[in-house]
Amino acid sequence: ESPVMTIPSDWNIADPHLLFYEGTVWFGREFTVDQSPLTNHQKTLLYFGAVNYEAIVFVNGKELGKHVGGFTPFCYDITELVQEGKNYVILKVDNKRHQDNVPTRNFDWWNYGGITRDVLLVTVPETYVEDYALTLSRDDRRTIQVSVRLNSRQAGEQVTLSIPELKVKKNLVTDTTGCASLSLKAKNLQLWSPEQPKLYAVNITHGDEQISDEIGFRSIET
Repeated sequence: ESPVMTIPSDWNIADPHLLFYEGTVWFGREFTVDQSPLTNHQKTLLYFGAVNYEAIVFVNGKELGKHVGGFTPFCYDITELVQEGKNYVILKVDNKRHQDNVPTRNFDWWNYGGITRDVLLVTVPETYVEDYALTLSRDDRRTIQVSVRLNSRQAGEQVTLSIPELKVKKNLVTDTTGCASLSLKAKNLQLWSPEQPKLYAVNITHGDEQISDEIGFRSIET
């Protein structure tokens, strides 16, 4: 009989009674899984785009962990917890301010509490790309540094990077830590700026896994 709140949203705007509320709200949601991920050699991740400010997550009665900070995404591997049929996720969300948090106790915007970005149930291969980064070299504005990290320490895994507009297609091979990196020269690279916010389509492929992104390159003045 608890009230229902549309997600993503914040309780300060969604419920007039909570307009100035600062504290804890519990969220619960039942979800259905058609087939256990353990039977098809895949992993299931529970992804949160953002929860403001502190979140403690439970799935089927087990605590997964705590995330602090309302401006970054986070996820949990729930492969071993979900089961075919009905499952349940619970979040304890707290937007109380603290002296050493952002925002701190004195600030110029309200610390809206809630699940403020999308929540996704994601299916990935057993071995997948957990993180990647493309940045400019500090020493050369035409050199792109690429790093890729898998979710496990798998050596010899091939990852393909493609930036079609720059005519870049490179293969990376992971080492014993499950990581791979390279530096590449990019001719005619247009840097990102507020006046010209140039983005490049970037594709990363690992087996059947395909990741598409748009990335802008901006030099850091020292």
